[in-house]
Amino acid sequence: MRVPVPAFLAYLLLLGARGQSLGQLWVGIRVVGRDGEERPGLARALVRTPALLLLALPVGLGHLPMLLQREMRGLHDLLAGTRVVRT
Repeated sequence: MRVPVPAFLAYLLLLGARGQSLGQLWVGIRVVGRDGEERPGLARALVRTPALLLLALPVGLGHLPMLLQREMRGLHDLLAGTRVVRT
């Protein structure tokens, strides 16, 4: 799977600055830090974004931890120290 660089950068910058991509804004969710801070920041976005792409490749197995815990955090969220909340 090849991700276009401009789309990857746009997602990364929006996630770091706003805590949500355009799609997440549309469905009413956003990414926050594990402790509930407003936005994940660029450092966490730099961990979460590539992890999200890599963990989706092997048949979505990176999302399996969502079924095993109450907070429903995927492996990419566990690695980056983030969680998704409704807005």
